[in-house]
Amino acid sequence: MSSRGPNHACPHPAPAAIAVALDALHVSQSGARRHRCVACAYHHGFEVGHEAAGRDRRTRTWQDAEAREQCEDGRAAPLAVIEALDENQGDHRHRCAVCAWALGWRDGVAAAG
Repeated sequence: MSSRGPNHACPHPAPAAIAVALDALHVSQSGARRHRCVACAYHHGFEVGHEAAGRDRRTRTWQDAEAREQCEDGRAAPLAVIEALDENQGDHRHRCAVCAWALGWRDGVAAAG
């Protein structure tokens, strides 16, 4: 994850079902999540959730001692992750990257079984 400009080509475009869910997220123009790629946020959250669930199936919440970015809907994600996401003003424009990360995390935990 690194800033390559506002129109970067996302290396992991969302499958159709996920794209619909990302487009349904609330609009967010504030904080570190402004103009961040929500497909990248979802992908990162999925990977972290899947890995965490695989390590300890009893743990179903993410815990991070680092700073968190919290959105208007009350969801949170690691601030360093959100800040490191590429900017994107294309697909899923202005959608909440924190909610996308949280959705990916939830789906990753569920996929791990």
